[in-house]
Amino acid sequence: MSDQSSTGLQVTNALKLFADVAIMPGSGQLVEGKVAEGALYGVAGLAGKLLISPLLGPLFWVPWVAVGLDSYSMSVDGKHLWDLKSPVAAPPAPASSLPKK
Repeated sequence: MSDQSSTGLQVTNALKLFADVAIMPGSGQLVEGKVAEGALYGVAGLAGKLLISPLLGPLFWVPWVAVGLDSYSMSVDGKHLWDLKSPVAAPPAPASSLPKK
């Protein structure tokens, strides 16, 4: 990939993140033309804000942000947040701990 397309992709992803978290969950899906998924995330965000947020007191923002981040994750990687794996691999075992044959 060239630097310009990489920069453009980063800007697009940053705008999707802002829209999904600050404006309305599902915005990133709508930008990509996935209307059904975007509407579903929007409804889930509003339901969380109206039904769950009043029960959380000062953490009222958590459901909205969680739905927005999951929408962003699906928009960028095609995976839900809970499907993402850590990019850090486990270090290999030291040679002294390997069984000798």
